[in-house]
Amino acid sequence: MASRLLLVVTGEGVLEVGERRQLVRSGSWFLLLAGVPYVMHVQEGVGIAYYEMTFNVVSDFVGKGESKSEEERLFWCGDISNREFFSIVNKAKQLYMGRDEEDDLGRFRLQLVFQELMYLLMQTVSVRRKGNAEEAIWSVVRFMEGHFQQALTRDRLASLAGMNQEYFSRLFKKVIGKTPKAYLTDIRINHARRELLRGNVAIEDIAEHVGFGEGYYFSRKFKQAIGMSPTEYMKKQKNKVACIFFPYIDHMLALGITPYAAMIPRTHPLASRIASSIDLGEEELDFDTRSAEILSVAEPEMILCSNYLNPDQEALLNRIAPTVSIVWDQNWRLAFREIAALMGREQEAETVFATYESRCLEARTRVLERIGEQTVALIRIHSSELRLYGGPMQGYTGPVLYGDLGLKAPSLVRSLAWNLSMVSISLDDLSMLDTDYILLVIDPDAEHHAKEIMGRPVWQELRAVRRGNVYQAGFYIWMSCGIVMNSLKLEEVIRFLGSD
Repeated sequence: MASRLLLVVTGEGVLEVGERRQLVRSGSWFLLLAGVPYVMHVQEGVGIAYYEMTFNVVSDFVGKGESKSEEERLFWCGDISNREFFSIVNKAKQLYMGRDEEDDLGRFRLQLVFQELMYLLMQTVSVRRKGNAEEAIWSVVRFMEGHFQQALTRDRLASLAGMNQEYFSRLFKKVIGKTPKAYLTDIRINHARRELLRGNVAIEDIAEHVGFGEGYYFSRKFKQAIGMSPTEYMKKQKNKVACIFFPYIDHMLALGITPYAAMIPRTHPLASRIASSIDLGEEELDFDTRSAEILSVAEPEMILCSNYLNPDQEALLNRIAPTVSIVWDQNWRLAFREIAALMGREQEAETVFATYESRCLEARTRVLERIGEQTVALIRIHSSELRLYGGPMQGYTGPVLYGDLGLKAPSLVRSLAWNLSMVSISLDDLSMLDTDYILLVIDPDAEHHAKEIMGRPVWQELRAVRRGNVYQAGFYIWMSCGIVMNSLKLEEVIRFLGSD
């Protein structure tokens, strides 16, 4: 039996197969019979990228007794979990890149890759039948959360769910606990709260952006929902801020704010400083329905996160409180100032900056007096690779080593990683690391790998190793950034390179 796999990488739209219409987004996948035509509808101005693979199966794994009508030909679908997304997409990319492979052994290898891909889809993804009416409601919810600015009529939403209007409304209220109209209003109000927190957009513009249209109507609906006007809400001090991206806890603490609830690894240096915060877990990547239940009961006034959230996590958070994502892959000073503005602590931020700059000057003077023009590099031994960290423009190591401290980088850093946060290097690359000092970071789960590498001749022959100038640095200290962590970096550099 010929079948077809569709795997969506980016974008969103609606997949139409016969009478069926299914919402799609990044991470959605579908299995169809190969002969059944489909149409992928994409919103104007929004792109979508997906892989399409045709293959043969020995037997019909849909199951005995399944309908084989045209409408039922879309017989499997699901959404890839955040943890498996890159692994699955990389396997699809391997298959695409090797599609013209002619060597028999190479084609056999690609068969194994395809089987691994299918195994991951079937094992780790929540597979759902399209006859599941409750899942259809949740698909509509996700659509509402991504298209709340549009005019979403009950007729349109019911059509997306494949139901008549009356049945759709009853089932929506049963599954979600609110009518479609009330839920849409909640979505718009929460997004409006987020824009008001940022404080740099006119109320009339916010009203239009979130789908209310007219400013007076928006203000009235906002006061009904929140109990105060949008202007009053902007001025109100936010005391219950949840932070689920632990590097931003650094910024909050530097501003004198303890997060109301937080996610942070238990071994992180800052964990002991927020013992009074509600514990939501360790990593933003792991934020799930259980974390959401705890946070929902806590009723935060704002949630702070990174821009790494997947759509499911973002939806969970936005159902609880206005969620503000701060771009992580940027100069940490910009992120710090953005968070300070959200908290109304701009003046305190400038005082903190001044203190930090003073510490940098003191550390730079001490270290340069001792090592002068000698070079320094930071190597990280990951569980599966070696990483060399880059120059002063990006990341969380180079801006301190080569920017704030003004240390000299070896030629390998300048040639391979100067304009990057870091690069993966081979042992042959490592042999060319002509640096005088090495700061070595070893991942918590990479001790065995580190021992193996440091036992090799290529490591033993490095200039810094021969001279005894290798210093093991703190993992969390160097693999994060912010005023607090960077101050700890300064202390380590002084201890390693600025002391006799």
